[in-house]
Amino acid sequence: MKLTNVFLAIFFVLFSLGCSAKFHLSGKIRQNSSVILKVNIPTIYTLNEANNLIITLNEKGKFSLDLPINEQKFAYFFIDNKSYILLLQPDKDLYLEIDDTNRTILTFTGSAAPVNQVLYTIDINRIPFFMERENETYRYAKTKPDEVQDLVVLPWLKEREQKLDIIEKSSLTTPDKNLLKSEVYYNSINYLSDFVRAIVRWKQSEWRNFIINLCDSTSANPIVDNPGIQYYIFIDKYISYMEAKAFNLYSQDTSMKKLRFFNLSIDSGRTLANEKGEIYLSWLAVHQNFLNDIAEKYLAQQITDQYQYKELKPFKSLMSEFNIYFPKSSYIKELQRYDMDLHTKLTHNLNNKSIEIVDNYDTVKSIYNVVNSFKGKVVYLDIWGTWCGPCKDELRYVPALKEKFKNEELIFLYLDMDKDAKDKEWQDFIRINEMTGVHLRMNNEKIKAIWQELLPNQKEIHGQYPSYFIFDKEGDLIKEKAKRPSDGEKLYSQLKQYL
Repeated sequence: MKLTNVFLAIFFVLFSLGCSAKFHLSGKIRQNSSVILKVNIPTIYTLNEANNLIITLNEKGKFSLDLPINEQKFAYFFIDNKSYILLLQPDKDLYLEIDDTNRTILTFTGSAAPVNQVLYTIDINRIPFFMERENETYRYAKTKPDEVQDLVVLPWLKEREQKLDIIEKSSLTTPDKNLLKSEVYYNSINYLSDFVRAIVRWKQSEWRNFIINLCDSTSANPIVDNPGIQYYIFIDKYISYMEAKAFNLYSQDTSMKKLRFFNLSIDSGRTLANEKGEIYLSWLAVHQNFLNDIAEKYLAQQITDQYQYKELKPFKSLMSEFNIYFPKSSYIKELQRYDMDLHTKLTHNLNNKSIEIVDNYDTVKSIYNVVNSFKGKVVYLDIWGTWCGPCKDELRYVPALKEKFKNEELIFLYLDMDKDAKDKEWQDFIRINEMTGVHLRMNNEKIKAIWQELLPNQKEIHGQYPSYFIFDKEGDLIKEKAKRPSDGEKLYSQLKQYL
């Protein structure tokens, strides 16, 4: 058993001491292969890899474990990298027979089987047709605003009705039916919102109008008393709706002193975003428009997210709010531990010589001024931003990359694009995240020259974050659009060619 799983096992034992109820999960792998099973119970509602518990199989491919829970919770169940949603209910049990060939669940038995069988059938975790990829591009990425209703919305809503019909015709209790129906309902909104925000390239006014039409008739409050994961994901989509609606109303009447939902003037909002982070504005909107217990969980999750991303400024501003509004929350001790850990990491790395900031980086006009100082070594350039979610997601894969090449002549060069006013935040971020390597920062105006010299004939992809490049030992750019850290062996193979 890996060390991390030993700690997780100890955590579950200690946690169970404070739990009067449990969920018994057991089962069998049909072929007893080397398949890896994991269960992940979100602390609040977002999947966190730190909560992964690898399930131990015996010599016959069987497993059995008790999961301490005092309340109904959704969990992620992984068969290798394929994930399914399970509903864990106190004092119930579930036995799964798993086919390792295609990573599917063949049978469900036990007191929790009926609801989980329906969950499996409707497969709420499956990527919808309009977000599928073909040759590494999204099939529906070129959908236009006047096409989206027929090509995407109506077929997707038809799928939703089919899932709701399966739930209604099942033998589940009314509360279980209502819970699953609410998950399907919010899931349908979440994916459509993601589609217009992240997949298609519409004008701001076009996606705002879509979001408004999508959510205008939907309440911020949950449609069941104890909502599941999809509702909490929906909160972020509803925040996008509130932003779109508020700015649309303001554009129609610029004499408005305060934006609807936020109760702030535009100038006040900008000031708060600069001082406390943009996520602080989202929290204000949730605090003013959602139920108090929902707001508590939302804020605790956002603080947890900022901790995981090591974002000190927004973490501190949100933590201050949590201390004010929810001082007796069950989450408070864990959040305070995060607070202490961030400050410890920052203090520890203030003088870490492996984190090198380029001298006078604000005067650098060409990336080759930096690259050429490392002749005789291969340089892997990462162009990123502290504001960029995908950039920060990639950081999770960097430790394995650096471990792989720890004895090689390889330099990790990071070029951050951030506003000049965020200089301290940037420096805090790289230290808290222990981003060993060489660093410099440019604002959006200055970095345009770097994009031009790296990709002179590909202006259409200037400003794509993150982007990666490889320079050989002579300081020449030999690989544009290099593989990213999450590509693992594919990137390792690229780098090995030039070392």
